[in-house]
Order: sequence, then structure tokens, then C-alpha cells
Amino acid sequence: MTRFWQQAMKKENTGFILALITWFIVTLVTLYHWYEGTFELPALLPPEPWSLALVLGLFLLFIIGYALIGDVFSVSKQSSTPWGGLLLSAFSIFCLVVLFQYGLIGILAIIVVAQLPTIFSTVTCVVWALLIPIIGTAIDVWFKDLNGVMTNALLYALFNLFALLASYRFIVEENAKNKSLQLLRELKATQILLSATTKRDERLRVARDIHDVLGHHLTALNLQLEVASHVDTNTIKDHVLRAKSICGLLLADVRETVSEFRAEQNVDLRDALKTLCRDIPGIDVSLDITLVTPQLNARIAEIIFRSVQESITNMMKHSHSNHCQISLSQCDSWLKLCVLDNGKAVDNGKSSNKYPKNIVAGNGLKGMAERVAKVDGTMHYQFSNMGFRIDIKLPDYMI
Repeated sequence: MTRFWQQAMKKENTGFILALITWFIVTLVTLYHWYEGTFELPALLPPEPWSLALVLGLFLLFIIGYALIGDVFSVSKQSSTPWGGLLLSAFSIFCLVVLFQYGLIGILAIIVVAQLPTIFSTVTCVVWALLIPIIGTAIDVWFKDLNGVMTNALLYALFNLFALLASYRFIVEENAKNKSLQLLRELKATQILLSATTKRDERLRVARDIHDVLGHHLTALNLQLEVASHVDTNTIKDHVLRAKSICGLLLADVRETVSEFRAEQNVDLRDALKTLCRDIPGIDVSLDITLVTPQLNARIAEIIFRSVQESITNMMKHSHSNHCQISLSQCDSWLKLCVLDNGKAVDNGKSSNKYPKNIVAGNGLKGMAERVAKVDGTMHYQFSNMGFRIDIKLPDYMI
């Protein structure tokens, strides 16, 4: 049973399914007590077809609002515009509390309270967690003249606080998980880049050793054979000339091998970028690499890799984006890197549809600009109606 729940909680839609089951049970229990007349006081409306349609509409309005708010326990179901859903759920709960008793409808309020950390600050969430049961209890006392409901208000306040605590713990754990996954992706991508750089350095070392050691000895041997070829001895002259010819061919092969090793000094960046952009939580990354040659100079490859890495980090920290397009192309003696996400401008931790003309660059953007400037490249960034865009141009003469 424990293993079953562990596997269930790992699924993205577990929170939504549990909320849906809770909503369904509360709806059935409320309708049952309404028709049976087992409430402490008669309901405000009689159980007739038109009133049934009204009550079912209110319950349906609540679950629609929940879906629009988004599920705090599911990254894929978190909404970037939850206000409409919050208003629908709040209106539904208020009307249902007026029609029925808060004792049942308060369970739905707990579900909404669990979603508040994605919208409000901690202090605001705690205030609403305590205020909602007070309002519900006040309606029961003042408008329905119910007694003995203060204990329910206290219990529901504690339940709300517990729901908030669970939400905050999940958010903290999810952020830590996403950060560790991001670090793991960066580590794997860096390993790929480092492996390519190591192979390049090893080729250079082997080329130097061949040239300095083997090439030196072969050159000396060739000189000795050249001297021996001038010795007037008919029995050895032909063999010496043949050996000299073979030695010359061998020396040419060594020089050709050294040249090939030295020519292969570039790094394939494609695999490193694919690893870096793979399975980013909540962000769909589209990677398009169209280069004349997949091999890049190691220094240029590192600049491109670090720029993409910093762009992804900024998206996860500061942008409310869920899609990003990354393109790398080679045209007109330039390497062009473009990173475009659909995020919004952020002001004091809140997203805004207004795009500032002047962007205050943080350490990440400044570091990217400094790396690009060192190789005589250019970098521009701006907000537009499509989101945040970074354009980097690097000279391809270093390839």
C-alpha cells in the first residue's frame, strides 16, 4: 500500500484527481442531506428541479474555477493567470455557504486555500486561511442562527493552515528538485563539452609527441641514409637508396598525420546543447541548429553553451514562460544565436503585460555580454509582444 501511494504521488495529476474526488463526495453528501432534510436548519431553497440546477451549477462553477487556478501539486497544471478561476471558486463557495451550512462547504474552501501560495504572499495566505472560516461561521450564526459552530471555525482554520503548510512544503521540494535536475543537466552537458575538449587536447599532445620525437628520429635517419648513399660501395648502394625512399615516405606519412591531428581542434556543440535543453520542468524548449559545419572552435562553443545555460536559468527564475525557441545558425561570416521565450516582464515578483523599454541587466546578462565582447561579438536583448528575446552574433573567423 505504501509503495502504491508513493508511485501515485509521483504522477503529475494526482493533486487534481484527489481534489476532484473530494469535490464529488462533498457534492453528493450535500445533495443527499438537502433532499433528506437532515440539516440542522431547513435549507434556504426547497429541493426542486430549478433549485437543483442552480446548486449543481454552483458546484460545477467551483470545479471549473479550481481548474483555472491550477494545481499547486502539479507543475504541468499550474496556471499563469489564476485570478479568474479564484473569483469563480470564491463566488461559488460564498453562494453555497449562504444556501447550506459551512460545515460541508468548508471542505471545498480548504482546497482553494491549498492553491493560494501560487498567487499570494505567505502573510496574505495565512490571513485568508483564518478569515475564510470566520466568514463562513459568521454567516451560519448571523443569518441562520446556528449554535455551537465556533468549534468548527477553529477546526477549519487549523485545517486551512495545515493545507497551506503542505502546499509550501511541496513548493520548496519542487523548487529544490527542479534546481537539482537543472544542475544535473548542466553537468551532463558540461561533461560532453569537456569530453570533446579533452579529445582535442589529447590529439594536440599526440601530434606534438609524434612531431618532436618520432619526426626528429626519422629526419636523422634520413640524413644518415643520405650520407650512406654517397659511399662508393656497389653492394649496399641499391639497398641504401631503397631504405632512403621508404624513410622519406614514412616521414611524409608522419607529417600528414600531424597535420590531420592539428586540423581537428574543434568541438561538436550539438550534443551538449541537446542535453542542456532536455526535460526542463514547465518549459518546452525548441532547439534548431543549422551550421555549415558541426565543429566549432572550443572558445566559441563555450560562449554559446554558457549563453544558452544562463538564458535557461533566467527563464526558470524570473520568467513566467512555458515555451522557448533556441536557434543557432551560420550566415554572412557570423554565428547567430537567438533565444526567444514567451515570458512576461516581472516587476517586484509579479508578472506584467507591460514591456519595459529599459531593462536592468543582472549578473547573468552582464556575464553573457562580457563573454561575447571578448571575441568581438555583439549581444542585444529586449521585451516584445512575443516575450523576451536575446540575439548574439559571433564572428566565424575563429571557427
